[in-house]
Amino acid sequence: MTEGDPSSRAAFAKPPHLSDPSRSVAVWFTDPPGAVIQFARRAPGSVALAEWGAGPALERFLERFPGEGPVVFVLDLGLMVGRDPVARPIVTAAVRSLKSRIARAVLVPPEEASAAYLASLQASISLLRVFGVPVSIETLPEALRSLEAAA
Repeated sequence: MTEGDPSSRAAFAKPPHLSDPSRSVAVWFTDPPGAVIQFARRAPGSVALAEWGAGPALERFLERFPGEGPVVFVLDLGLMVGRDPVARPIVTAAVRSLKSRIARAVLVPPEEASAAYLASLQASISLLRVFGVPVSIETLPEALRSLEAAA
């Protein structure tokens, strides 16, 4: 593994259960029920990726974990480079639609995040908390350790 090599950031050694058409985002379904959603390569947070996540990826997730049981999400934005401002409300709406099921959500911020972006991320987290979503910011290793501990 070399620094900057996207494969060195892969959440798991096994192939993802799901990838977007551009292969920018990888998704692993987890036990306890949930998902690790990770930028698999350096790419912008585009509207297309947000729509894929809130559409086809969410549908597959709900097929895999139907019902009302609690779920855990880890969203690793480590390799995200910039984002379209329209993408955030798409993702936020999808998260809010699942709020009654989310036992825990973790955001891993982009490696190259500016102070302004981190402040914006904190504002989004505050909004999600107002809607009842328990969300925190952690490093990827911290998030994965807490998943293992909950299993």
